[in-house]
Amino acid sequence: MSHKRCIAIKKKLVDYMSKQFTDFLFVGSHSNFYAFRRENECEIYDYIIIQKEFFEGILSVIITEVASCYNKNYKAIPHFIVGYDTDIAVLITGKNTYNTAIGWHSIENNAEQLNDLFELIKKDIDNYVMDYFEKCHKKINSDKYMTVMNCYVQAQFKMLCDNEINSIKQYLVDVNKAYSAYRRMCKKNGLKESKAYFDSIAVHTTIQKWLIDIQRILGYGYLSKSIKMQMITNITILFRDNFNFYHL
Repeated sequence: MSHKRCIAIKKKLVDYMSKQFTDFLFVGSHSNFYAFRRENECEIYDYIIIQKEFFEGILSVIITEVASCYNKNYKAIPHFIVGYDTDIAVLITGKNTYNTAIGWHSIENNAEQLNDLFELIKKDIDNYVMDYFEKCHKKINSDKYMTVMNCYVQAQFKMLCDNEINSIKQYLVDVNKAYSAYRRMCKKNGLKESKAYFDSIAVHTTIQKWLIDIQRILGYGYLSKSIKMQMITNITILFRDNFNFYHL
């Protein structure tokens, strides 16, 4: 039987995924997105984000994003990951170009067809996603910088007291406010944003100490501006992820 309103799929989708992919736990939903996560022994987390759409009596789903990363609480926010992510169209075509028309599976708005719909998602996971995860794990685990940086900062997070955590949070809030004001000023005056602006931002004392320690562990004699910025960005991402501090 067809319905004018979209049939509910969340419970049945979660039940299906839990049976077919027992290592993946349902970690939340937002609007029409459903997130599943697998924790690996190497401290890498794999994510499958499934999107639902409903239009003119047709229910469609797609694996909108997959990721292998060090983020424990990944929320599929662009540029907010320490690792790798992609979408199903890239995995299907082998072309690094986002194509919104590829990867969708559709049925009539009929609950009896849901299992068939989920089977198509399962095929995509089996045929494309699992292999992608394996390749990402090899890339991450062979990257000395990524493994050292993550291991170090995760250990440091556990030793932070509340005052230190709040201090870093406030620092990030202040930096974000200052950057927002800088962007507004550039837009108002018709100016291009300058990379020199970021060089003028003072690094939090705790983060600065972490940079020095990571540099020493890696044996880097000198930190170029690009490497330093990469380190600060990765540390910030993992801090916000670890303490669920996504909204500034």
